Amino acid sequence: IQAKQDGIEATQTKIAALDDNISALQSGLQFKLQQARNKLEQARNKLAMDSAEYVAETINLQIAERQLQAGQRQLAKKDGGDNDVGLISLVDYERRKAKFQETKAKLISLQNKVAVSRNDIINARIELSSINAEYAKDIAKAQSDRSSAVSYLADAEGELAKQRNKLSSVEVRVTNRAVIAPQDGFVVRALKAGVGETVKEGEAIATIQPD
Repeated sequence: IQAKQDGIEATQTKIAALDDNISALQSGLQFKLQQARNKLEQARNKLAMDSAEYVAETINLQIAERQLQAGQRQLAKKDGGDNDVGLISLVDYERRKAKFQETKAKLISLQNKVAVSRNDIINARIELSSINAEYAKDIAKAQSDRSSAVSYLADAEGELAKQRNKLSSVEVRVTNRAVIAPQDGFVVRALKAGVGETVKEGEAIATIQPD
C-alpha cells in the first residue's frame, strides 16, 4: 500500500510539472508568434516603402528618358542648308545622358530591394508557420504525457482503494477470530471442539468458571 501511495504522489508531482511545462510552452509560443508577426509586419512596411520608391524612380526614369531624347533631337537639329544648329550644347546633352544612366541604375537597385523585401515577407511567413508547428509538436507531446499520467493516476488510486478495502476486511476477520468471554475466569469445558467450526451469534461455545 505504501509503495502504491508513493507512486501516486510521484505521479501527482509529474502531472503538476507537466502542467507547468505546458503553460510555459504556451506562453513561449505566444511570445514567439508575436515576434514573428512583428517581423512580418516590418517586412510588409519595408516592401511598401521600397515599392513606393521604385514607382517614383520609374517616373524619374521616364522623365530622364524624355529629356535625353529631346536633347538628341535638339543637338542634331540642322538649318535649311544642312548645317548643324544645335539648340543645346554637347555638355548639356552629356549631362542628360549621364542623368538617364544614373536614374536607370538606381531603378535597377530599387528593383532588387523590392525583390529582397518580398523574399523577407516569404521568409517571415515561413518562420511564423515553423514556430506554430514546432511548439504544437512540443505541446502535444506534453499533453499526451499528462493524459497518460492522469490515466495511470486514476488506475493507481482505484487500485489503492481496493487494497485498503482488502486490508480493512482482513483486519476485521483477524479481529473476529478472537472470542472474548463476558467475564474473567477459567474454561471448564469446551462445547465446540472442532477447528474451523462456524459459531452463530449468542451460541454457547464453552463453560467458564469465574475467578
